[in-house]
Amino acid sequence: CVDPRDGQAGFAPHRDRQPADVAASFRADGSPRYATLWLALSEATPENSCMHLVPRRHDPGYDAGDDHSPEAEDPLQLLLRRDDAVQAIRACPLPPGGGLVFTHRAMHWGSKGCDDNGKGPRVSISFGCSDPGWEAPYLARPGELLPLPPVAARAALAAAQLINYHERFAFSAKMLRLLGRVFRDGSHHLAAEYVGKTAAEYRDACEDRAGRDAAAEGE
Repeated sequence: CVDPRDGQAGFAPHRDRQPADVAASFRADGSPRYATLWLALSEATPENSCMHLVPRRHDPGYDAGDDHSPEAEDPLQLLLRRDDAVQAIRACPLPPGGGLVFTHRAMHWGSKGCDDNGKGPRVSISFGCSDPGWEAPYLARPGELLPLPPVAARAALAAAQLINYHERFAFSAKMLRLLGRVFRDGSHHLAAEYVGKTAAEYRDACEDRAGRDAAAEGE
């Protein structure tokens, strides 16, 4: 839920995946091994934050990959040095129930809407879809748990995803404790590698929160 009246915006420009071997993240027929469905639950417009993206043919990093060496320029800044890329940026407004499907290499973002747009908040949900041979499922036993995982598995996965994206949210210490508890209680439903990754992110999130709290007390 993004409410421009509160100064909110969608996620900053990014690619969903940055594989070391970009070519291997596509099949021989050119179809992606990871894709995202972005579904609008409310009207999504440039005024209240719809999705924006750069088309593949105007984005050299889409196929070639991005340089992540310490001295390299940020991929988005490098991309926006190209006039054709800037002019090719596409706003993707959608009606409620409309969907947008894009690959893991598309540079995309949610805009910052106008606080007087008159359209109210933009509400959306996204679904990441992966070839299990390229990126393993987050559930430990997807064949048993799908298509309708038990509530504990869904709650643990939701908590884990919020933990993994903690840098994009300013969670309170209380909220972090809640997310950690829900994640731990249902972690047996999740794949071991994903549990380990999430546990590491949880430690980082708690350290970040403690640092912010200490800085606030110092002020």
